[in-house]
Amino acid sequence: MLIPWCMEGPLVITTAETGDIAAITQLINNAYRGETASKGWTSEGEYVEGQRITEDGTAELLAREDTGNFKCCQPWGELLGFVSLGQKDQSIYLSLLTVAPHLQDGGIGRQLLAFAETYAHSHSKTAIVITVVNIRHSLIAWYERRGYQITGNTCPFSPEAGRTSKEVHLIEMKKDI
Repeated sequence: MLIPWCMEGPLVITTAETGDIAAITQLINNAYRGETASKGWTSEGEYVEGQRITEDGTAELLAREDTGNFKCCQPWGELLGFVSLGQKDQSIYLSLLTVAPHLQDGGIGRQLLAFAETYAHSHSKTAIVITVVNIRHSLIAWYERRGYQITGNTCPFSPEAGRTSKEVHLIEMKKDI
């Protein structure tokens, strides 16, 4: 299913489907953990061990009825990015904003954020909420430059997301739209 969205260049955003589970899982793990993640600036590998998500976890995410899951691809299907947008009260909870490590800092993340705002508007939501690891200062600053503000709310880092070697937690950020 093609989502009506015009992007700069030949990229398209479509709904992620069950046939995409393996590729999305690999993309997320490559971007957040492991050797390829160290080539990008979103790596958590310095302080979190293990995979970021399993194929079962991706399948569970795609099966959620209250969540839109979207992939960003080249027209020929090469997977470049992913984002999950869950409905939460009057807001959208944005998670797993992912861009292939070798393409980070090329505008795909900004395009996925813009798509998320359009998606939120189309679902009559008034804000987008995210959580970010507290020690990811460059990532927090990236979101702040895009209008997100720290709310003061925190939550623990989920053991399901990996074992940490440092004391970390998640901070909530929000952007009114």
